[in-house]
Amino acid sequence: MKYLRFIPAIIIILIIWYWSDIPGLKSDYTPIIDFFLRKGAHMIEYTLLYLALFWAFLPQSIFTLSLNQFNLVHTHSFVIGFMAALLDEWHQTWVPGREGKPLDIGFDILGFLFAYILIWSIWTLYSKSKTTSIKK
Repeated sequence: MKYLRFIPAIIIILIIWYWSDIPGLKSDYTPIIDFFLRKGAHMIEYTLLYLALFWAFLPQSIFTLSLNQFNLVHTHSFVIGFMAALLDEWHQTWVPGREGKPLDIGFDILGFLFAYILIWSIWTLYSKSKTTSIKK
């Protein structure tokens, strides 16, 4: 049953792969707007992927994780997500009118970073309030 938790991450990876498989994907916007739309899409896709992977790798409630457990879940999520980003860019080199760009991997990592900061902030705030309530 724990493997069912990977379904959202798999769906997100399939959606990313599908969009990457569209030959010569272009928008009708100006180049600058197109740039921000594309890079923003990278960040959103990979923020969602990181969140889905983090949830899939959680061994228990996030609020009961030790720092070592938190870091282990983060490491698994980042490594799998990074591999997905690398494969996606490699895949695009085979699609007509598309090209794999290392810069895009950088925007994918920014999406991971945003998700990590969000989760870490929630976890840290909860850990501090838990520690504070125990000391009282």
